Amino acid sequence: MEGKVANNSWVRPCVAPTSEKAKDDEAAKIAAEGQTQSDKVYYMRQTVGNACGTVGILHAVGNNLERFGIAPGSYFNEFFAKTASLTPAERATYLEEDEGIEVAHGDAVVGGQSSVPDIDAVINLHFVALVCVDGGLYELDGRKSLPVYHGVTSEATLLTDAVPVINTFVENAEGSIHFNAIALSKSVE
Repeated sequence: MEGKVANNSWVRPCVAPTSEKAKDDEAAKIAAEGQTQSDKVYYMRQTVGNACGTVGILHAVGNNLERFGIAPGSYFNEFFAKTASLTPAERATYLEEDEGIEVAHGDAVVGGQSSVPDIDAVINLHFVALVCVDGGLYELDGRKSLPVYHGVTSEATLLTDAVPVINTFVENAEGSIHFNAIALSKSVE
């Protein structure tokens, strides 16, 4: 993926009662008013506990396949080919049953680059992806029933346009400073 333009950022907001209420209020507003949504957005639900980082990566890559030049026969190539026509819920089920991702997770845990919480641990942190698809800024949070449209954006303005969304995460974190943002972008030489 190095050297390719990736059209997204990856945000790790804190999960708090205020953020959960905001999530519920947002869902109710979308249900009542509707929203813009491109058919080109690759989105999946998160049904596996503590897998938000994996789902965030899949959202980031899945919405930038043409930029990454995914190798034929690679894990990503196979995963996205098999899930392209599935619904967000069916993609979640596919991920639950995917032995390839389970092996990759096991390898990462053994690699020991960070401490891994117990599978049953309560985690109040969460990863989401902010992506530019079809000229729109979308928040992809596998805990939500659908992508959330946050307005118009472009490759050139994505990070700037994402700042208000990220600021909302900060405001809803109830004083927590546990945040992280990662951008996939063109490598600088």
